[in-house]
Amino acid sequence: MTDIFSKEKRSEIMSLIKPRNTKPELKIFRELRRRNIYFQKHYDRIKGRPDIALPRKKIAIFIDIKN
Repeated sequence: MTDIFSKEKRSEIMSLIKPRNTKPELKIFRELRRRNIYFQKHYDRIKGRPDIALPRKKIAIFIDIKN
């Protein structure tokens, strides 16, 4: 499959994508706070740096957006 954009245009498009605090992440953060669940955002003590970590329960959550 060939790319329909030039390298420069593809780079420009990709630079606009936010790696953190996307809308789905923010929705989940709000819901966890509403339920008084303790969590860490973008936890860097674990390989892969999960979007949400519940260290006390040893749970890591990665939020992936698929179109």
